[in-house]
Formats: sequence, structure tokens, C-alpha cells
Amino acid sequence: MTMATYVSRQWAWQNSIALGALAFAAVACGVAFTVADTWLETPWIAVASIAILVACACIPLTITVAPAGVHVSLGGVLKRDIPAADIASVTVASYRPMREFGGWGWRFGLHDKRARAYTVTGSTALVLTLHDGGKVYLGVADDRKCAEALAQVTA
Repeated sequence: MTMATYVSRQWAWQNSIALGALAFAAVACGVAFTVADTWLETPWIAVASIAILVACACIPLTITVAPAGVHVSLGGVLKRDIPAADIASVTVASYRPMREFGGWGWRFGLHDKRARAYTVTGSTALVLTLHDGGKVYLGVADDRKCAEALAQVTA
């Protein structure tokens, strides 16, 4: 097993926009279930719906840099490996998550179909340019440390 040189774990609740939307949805569900009297008839549906919304705030995005390359995991379900040999260059860039990718998370580029974003919060990302021309935007906790780790891996 190879040792990681950098690990970033960020949570959905760290994004205030996402947290606000989830909280609004949870309150709206609570109000709807109260008005429709669902709490008494089928309480498990009401509780399960709100629990799912709360669980969405606890989904982690984990980005690991290791000698083999970069491993991205969203909640342990969605995964992507980027071999070090596929990375042509690494830069830190500002971008507009809503305009370029339609938001945060596991995203495809709206205008650049070869771009992918794996972010939870913020508007700064580590941009990996791949040898095939694709770009990968990584939202990490510490851009500088991750860039240093990637420089060692891709050297």
C-alpha cells in the first residue's frame, strides 16, 4: 500500500449556500408534513425524508494525493483515480462554480465539456491539466500543500 502525501477532506455542511438550501428543504418538509398531517399517519416517511436531507450535509469529499496519482471520493460512492502520468500541469486558479459547473460537488463543465470539478466550497481550486486536454478542478483545504504534493508526484 502506498502512503498518501496529502489528504483533504471537506464536508457539504462547510458550504453555507448548500447548508442553507438543505436547512430550508428540511424546514419545508417539516411544515408540509405538519400541514398534511403526515406526522401521525406515516411518521416514518416524514422522519426518513428529513433524515435524508440532514445526511446530505454530512457527505465528505476526500481528495488524496499519493505516488500513484490523485484519488477523489465523494461519500465513498463516487470515485475517480487520476494517474500521475496523466497530469501535464498543476495550477491554482479562481473560478466561478455556479457559472462554470452549475455549483459545487461532483460536476461536469457547463461550457467546457472536458472539464470536471470535485469541490464542496469556495471559488479557488487546484486545476490539473491532463495530457489529453481535459481539466480537473480540485477543491482542497490547502491549495499550497496539495500543489507541493502533486509537484513531487508528477516530477
